[in-house]
Amino acid sequence: MNTACAACLETAMNIPEKELPLYEENLIRRLDGIAAFARKADWKDFTWTVHMEDESEFKYRGLREKSDRIIRRMSDFIRMKYPVFRRETANPYIPRLRGSFNLWTVLIRDYPKITPAEWDAIRKDGDGVWAYVCCEPHAPFANFFVDQEGAVPRVLFWQLFKHRIDGLLYYSVNAVRRQENSDLPGPK
Repeated sequence: MNTACAACLETAMNIPEKELPLYEENLIRRLDGIAAFARKADWKDFTWTVHMEDESEFKYRGLREKSDRIIRRMSDFIRMKYPVFRRETANPYIPRLRGSFNLWTVLIRDYPKITPAEWDAIRKDGDGVWAYVCCEPHAPFANFFVDQEGAVPRVLFWQLFKHRIDGLLYYSVNAVRRQENSDLPGPK
């Protein structure tokens, strides 16, 4: 399956809440054309997403109430106006935000933290469950890093199969930014 991100709403966290209506107006101008194209194309093997939030638990520590409120507001906005888009998050699974997202994209290292029964309940609600691989996780978790042994990247697909994961988001597969994520363990 292929996917394209129609918009990233993370910027909504950085504006005053009283300015959200203007933000939504601008978002409508951006998304109307993409949504019309997505409905017309009707690609069965394609997923259109609106990226709602990325690791809010880490970035907005201390602002949880505001972050949750904006996530819920933007989620309701996208759900009502653009049902063709999936509402995606690249977070650890956050039970209190269930219903705000319908595509959970969790780092592969975080899958064992959630029981199979919890993932089944999420899927039963119609939500997608994807794995997320990026500039982390490092060993012992499987990734496509060139410094990992040749068999390790193949293990990733067995992990996806084992956990019945619906999709894989590999972020920035074609980007190299040496200074980004320099605080992460492992080779640089």
